Amino acid sequence: MKPLITAALGAVITLPGFAATRADTWPPDPARHIQCSGNRDAAQVEALTKRPDGKWRFKVSTATDTFHGVADPRNPRHSMEKQVLALGGKKYFCLHE
Repeated sequence: MKPLITAALGAVITLPGFAATRADTWPPDPARHIQCSGNRDAAQVEALTKRPDGKWRFKVSTATDTFHGVADPRNPRHSMEKQVLALGGKKYFCLHE
């Protein structure tokens, strides 16, 4: 019983230190907040602005790449355009081909 109490007390003592180190990582890294399966990459929308012609200019980044593009909501042509338009204000998502 005593080893169990000692282990529990040790875990409680180390938790505040662990929480403090995780709180220092700001802004949040999308790879830490989004777990993607298969061939999907954790991605973050860095910019999304509406142009006068009704199309959306976007910038999406993953851990290794940055993508720029323009999406037409009336006729999105590529998978990435469709994904960005379907986000509905979300910043972090799983990017797939």
